[in-house]
Amino acid sequence: MIIDGYAHCGVSKFLPVEELLTVMTRSGVDRAMLCQHLGEYDNRYLQSVVNQHPDRFVATCLVDFSAPEASHELRRWHDTGCFRGLRVVSDTLGQHFDLCAKTLLLGMHIVLYAPEGIAGAVQPVRRLAQQASEGRIVISHLGNPRVEDDRLVYGRELLELAMEQNIDVQLSGLSMFCSYPYRPLQAFIREVMAAFGPDRVLWGSNFPVSGGNAELYRRDLLFVGSSDLGLTDGEIEQIMGGTANKIWFGGRTKDS
Repeated sequence: MIIDGYAHCGVSKFLPVEELLTVMTRSGVDRAMLCQHLGEYDNRYLQSVVNQHPDRFVATCLVDFSAPEASHELRRWHDTGCFRGLRVVSDTLGQHFDLCAKTLLLGMHIVLYAPEGIAGAVQPVRRLAQQASEGRIVISHLGNPRVEDDRLVYGRELLELAMEQNIDVQLSGLSMFCSYPYRPLQAFIREVMAAFGPDRVLWGSNFPVSGGNAELYRRDLLFVGSSDLGLTDGEIEQIMGGTANKIWFGGRTKDS
């Protein structure tokens, strides 16, 4: 089973879910986690998609933590049963730590986006992971590393979080940092694999940000299994579906 651990769809931004479904079908992808795009706190569209396709999708919502009703909104979206996670920008950890902890205590996972890189978030992420160890923190886009002159200059701080067993890493959004086949990131990806293990690394397309057509979608999917990364068949299978199935679908098979 192949699972896209990080994709977008929408009506006010990006593409409707029908476009994603077409690309997934052409690429042999069975399921996906739909991540709400930044700035959109009305999660009803993703809710409707999950309700229409419960065997194919789960979703991660967004809540405006600066709003006075943030705690209520978090509970409201949680209670729909459609949202397995909450997307959080790294600055939110310092500003609204208690609400982030509440998210994990509710049984939702946190999908962490660190637009300026993971270094400044290492300490609060570690604290959150230790305080609410029953929940998982998924760090998207390899923690947003930085590549300059075709070499990695920033981002290895991510490896400091490997000791926390409830932190996972998303292998997604690579085209935001360098061009395919992502040579400046290949050694780093192997370091991440060695530190976290394949059962804590998962592939995500970042559709349609990293390419809104089937060709680019398949290209990044096949990159995981390419000789460039030198992964075993077991590791590839885990990253391309096993880890995401465990986190987002509770280990359910297609027939369960």
